[in-house]
Amino acid sequence: MTGEAPNQPGRWESPLFPLPANGTNLAVVATHGRGHVPRQMRWVLVSTATGELGFLPGDELEVVGGNNSTNPTCWANATQVGLAMNAATWNWSFTQKTGASTANLTFMTTRWALKCYCDW
Repeated sequence: MTGEAPNQPGRWESPLFPLPANGTNLAVVATHGRGHVPRQMRWVLVSTATGELGFLPGDELEVVGGNNSTNPTCWANATQVGLAMNAATWNWSFTQKTGASTANLTFMTTRWALKCYCDW
């Protein structure tokens, strides 16, 4: 999806959604209004600040799962897409951008936002 204009026919991109504070359950719903379920949906975390784990503003991390049974549930219907996650803490396992150590790193929710891409 990189390099293509957002929201062209067959493609949709959500606005950025701020993350809730650590320890808060997550439920994000975005309206695409296309009238049918997308054939592909992809949620990403977007870096909004410099200095976290070596990532720069605009860098994107694929949302594929967490640890401690905090895997997200991603869903879609004819008009909306959503992501829900029961999270005691935002403690996901990331490898730093430089390839340095992988650890369960509690990232600062004020430095990241969620975004969804869909294709039909």
